[in-house]
Amino acid sequence: MAENLEQKSEINFVKVAVVSTLVLALGIIPLLNGIDKAVKIYRENQKIKRDLEDLRRERKALENYEKFKDYLLNPQPKRGEEEVQRRLYKNKVIPC
Repeated sequence: MAENLEQKSEINFVKVAVVSTLVLALGIIPLLNGIDKAVKIYRENQKIKRDLEDLRRERKALENYEKFKDYLLNPQPKRGEEEVQRRLYKNKVIPC
């Protein structure tokens, strides 16, 4: 009878070990899948951030290009040049 109880306790121990292993495995697999998804989302987010930064740099460069183009097409008088022109006109050096 003692052997019978010992065999039953060994069988119960094996059952508990198998069930515990299955529960642990079933709990880890979704966890690993969740971590994998989180890593993919993080990488995608980083890629989007880099793309957004590139677009901002391109937009800024385009704005600077437009300003420079406007400056080349419509040059503004240098500082003081307007004052010189006004004085020359006032003193009748430049005819009307």
